[in-house]
Amino acid sequence: LGTKRSLNSGYFLTENNCLIIGDSGLVMNYNIIDNSWKKLKTDAFTSLWDMNINNEGNFFIVGENSTYFSGNYKGKLEIHSIVDETDSFYGIDFLDSKIGIIVGSKGIILRSEDGGKRWQKKYSGSDRTLFDFEFTNKTSGFAIGMEGTLLKTKDLGKNWKKIYVDSDKYFKSIAFMDRNVGLIVGGGGTILRTIDGGNSWDNSANISNNALNKVRFINTNFVLIVGNLGTILTSNDLGKTWKLVESQY
Repeated sequence: LGTKRSLNSGYFLTENNCLIIGDSGLVMNYNIIDNSWKKLKTDAFTSLWDMNINNEGNFFIVGENSTYFSGNYKGKLEIHSIVDETDSFYGIDFLDSKIGIIVGSKGIILRSEDGGKRWQKKYSGSDRTLFDFEFTNKTSGFAIGMEGTLLKTKDLGKNWKKIYVDSDKYFKSIAFMDRNVGLIVGGGGTILRTIDGGNSWDNSANISNNALNKVRFINTNFVLIVGNLGTILTSNDLGKTWKLVESQY
């Protein structure tokens, strides 16, 4: 890669092109066919935390100090200023080509109806930092964050309601396999699981005490979690049981 900066997220733009983002405004494009890396020029020097792509092939990157980029698979990047620079963005998700949600510091939630061209602040009812968001169906989604914060929307992000869960740990990542089965991971090895679309959440057995940073459904059975100190957890039954994998690093 030619960099020693921390890498925070990645996304496949096409079958053969992947973007990796990281600290100090790092954006790199990997071409699988050529096995080559290209650093994309940005004017940002802040950490970039998350990215997403809508169904028209446009990608969006968010980070600290209200950093927000949009671009396309050809590598063109445009930087935008959408809110006060004191805010930081940690998560972004698009339902389709139009509806998108950004979450971040101090409970900020931004909503777009025009494919990310314009964003409006929405009242979240929380002042806790929000780290991640995911749509679960065509109208509903969840935002998660510090001190066990879990927020739900049923109207495409227009309004939000706090959901009680029995945890004071921070929640870092959320993912749904379908509209029913979902997982939340976070501090202290926290793993929460729902099988009813988020109406109730159950604590999974504590396999690791290390902070868990990202959860992803790889297919209809296999789930992968990664965390601090090289922690890797896998499940072959949609999160019912977990196995701790030695990373060797």
